[in-house]
Amino acid sequence: MSSGCKDSIRIISTAPKPDNVSALYLTNETLIIRFQIDEKITNAIKLFLFAANGHINTSDPLDIDSVQYIDEFYIIHWNIKLNDHSLYYLTVSAIGTYGTSTSDHVTEINTYNVKDIIIERNEDIVCFTCVTEVFNECQLMIATLIPQSIQTNGTCYSFTDNGTYTVYAHDVENGIKILTPAIVIEYTVDWIEPTQTTTNNIDHQSQLQIIIIILGGLLGLTTLAILILSLAMIVILRKKVLFLKMVSSFIA
Repeated sequence: MSSGCKDSIRIISTAPKPDNVSALYLTNETLIIRFQIDEKITNAIKLFLFAANGHINTSDPLDIDSVQYIDEFYIIHWNIKLNDHSLYYLTVSAIGTYGTSTSDHVTEINTYNVKDIIIERNEDIVCFTCVTEVFNECQLMIATLIPQSIQTNGTCYSFTDNGTYTVYAHDVENGIKILTPAIVIEYTVDWIEPTQTTTNNIDHQSQLQIIIIILGGLLGLTTLAILILSLAMIVILRKKVLFLKMVSSFIA
């Protein structure tokens, strides 16, 4: 093959494709994009952000030499406001001397990246674990309970009472908890058996109720007896008064 053919091949070549693309959206409305690319025949980078609702955002072309480069990754900070609880798709495009090339796969960006909660139970101990994307942390909480233990992206609780508990999963960005929950689930506990102490308390309360009922009945009977005796005394006194009046009139 002649050198002229080789030169022709170089002329029609395009910029290399960006690879290993990842993105993280911070609470200060900054989108951090990381990717790798062969910069030798790449002049600039352009970003395309497609919202699930059809809206498109594009960045101005960025000179590859001005993009931050750390540990074999290019890093771009894009100041852009994304809607809460929304899904976006990022494409990184490289602009070369003779053409452009885009990343093979779109990068999914969820502004709240807690995807799911895994629940594992061991007797009365239940552990809730967040499923998140890369670069992020998660905090789980049940407002009415104190955690039994805190693990990586998870929290364990000890349940002693049946009921329905609300579990909150929060994103944590740079150590700051996002107060708006990413996921809220209702977890029902219906396996707790009453403890012996609880049973004894129930029996004791039942006994007290029976005693109170009996005492109330006795008090009612006593009151009735006193009323009957009072009525009888009144009748006897009236008869005695009538008798005395009759004797007095007879003597007179």
